Amino acid sequence: TARLRAEIVECDASAEPVRCQVRVITVLAYGSSTPPINSGEHAVRLASSLLDERGVSALEASGPRTVVARHAGDQPDLGQQSGDERPEWTIQSIRP
Repeated sequence: TARLRAEIVECDASAEPVRCQVRVITVLAYGSSTPPINSGEHAVRLASSLLDERGVSALEASGPRTVVARHAGDQPDLGQQSGDERPEWTIQSIRP
């Protein structure tokens, strides 16, 4: 996992899993064996547990937040999908 300061730029909630474009401002910490992630924009998945009554539009308007993201290498295999179909990172939690 990686703890990041990031801003959610936009999300596509038309399908599961929700996919978002995030702007990584800075990396705060890495878990062991986690590959690096650079500053800038990245396509990520959003854990379904993060979608509550606020919805995606509230996340997009929330500004920079501290997020915990898990790399695909840290997760069980989810089947054969190309890199374009499956972002490498999934946001697990979002905090102010």
